[in-house]
Amino acid sequence: MRVKIVLLSFLILTISNTTLAQEKKIAKAIELLNDRNYVECDKLLQEFKSENSSSPLVDFLEYRLFSSEGSTFFNLKESYFRLQKVKIWLNVNIPEKDWCKKFELCAEKIDEQLDSIASRDLQIIEKNPNDADYTLFFKTYAATPIIEKAWMSFYNWKYTIAFDSNSVVQLEEFLSKYPKAPQCKSAKDRIEELEFETCIRQKDVAICEGFLKKYPNSQKSLEIQTLIVNLDYDRCYSNQDVTCFENFLKKHPNTKFTKEVNQKIEQLYYEIAVKSSSTEGYERFLMQFPTSIYRDSIQKEIDELVNSTVITCIGFGKTSELARQDALNSAVNRVLGTFISDDNPSLNIKEFSGELLTSASAYVKSSFVLNEINIANGDVASID
Repeated sequence: MRVKIVLLSFLILTISNTTLAQEKKIAKAIELLNDRNYVECDKLLQEFKSENSSSPLVDFLEYRLFSSEGSTFFNLKESYFRLQKVKIWLNVNIPEKDWCKKFELCAEKIDEQLDSIASRDLQIIEKNPNDADYTLFFKTYAATPIIEKAWMSFYNWKYTIAFDSNSVVQLEEFLSKYPKAPQCKSAKDRIEELEFETCIRQKDVAICEGFLKKYPNSQKSLEIQTLIVNLDYDRCYSNQDVTCFENFLKKHPNTKFTKEVNQKIEQLYYEIAVKSSSTEGYERFLMQFPTSIYRDSIQKEIDELVNSTVITCIGFGKTSELARQDALNSAVNRVLGTFISDDNPSLNIKEFSGELLTSASAYVKSSFVLNEINIANGDVASID
């Protein structure tokens, strides 16, 4: 019985002495670390690791070494991995009571320290963001609460790029790639704003109508509708086309231009009637606009047409003007000949008409050239 007790006492004493030796090296490593003698500290830790396959104290000191920004060993991800190993060890083991005081290895602070590393790494990434670093961050720190903040940071970075581009395409690409991003609403608002600015800048009816179709409840709808009305009116006014004005009223029945457009339509139809120089054209106008301001003028034109004779004649001459005058003379001669033959058969037609032909234009209300032909002998034939 005595032999067994002595052996047990020997084993306990051996373990205690080994622990003390380890603690001395750890204490020395901490001293080197605090003095920023990082290279010597690493050498001591590597020596310790060669003698002891694993130790939470060594992992903890390497966590501190890798997280020291002035160190050539600075690597926050490696620091995080070392501290995770310590946490795993603590989950299944009970540390010495004085470790927290001696080595600052406190079980209750591990999670806080892990989060701190992740926060520091995120700050570094945010200074020079890129996809590769964010991807590695999400993979490395997936188990930390800071991961939500990291996703927010990532979305902010991507949204800022899309926003600053002033490009609808890039903003829509952001929405497509990150549909759960909290910035999606802001991205949609920015797209609407950019497309509104395009409407104002391009002044294109099709683009404006596309905006209204896409954003029927937009706060900018009224402004775009007003722009469309103005653009349609300007186009019709520029073309001076009666069909355009009529379509304008169908599309925009109640606008500030309604009265003006109705007056313009009446004016254009009046001009068409006058150009026709026909009773049918004038009567058609009066049927369409019975109370028109042009009514008296139209009626006068109708009366003159009823009491007028329309004749088509051919004239010849060395020039266009001489040919036209010859045609007018022929027309007057035909009318005067008929008049004299009917009412004064005793008059000499040739003598009477010859006296009046010198002022043929006085008998012609209006005339226009239907066709003009150059003939072989050099004369010009004009059909009036």
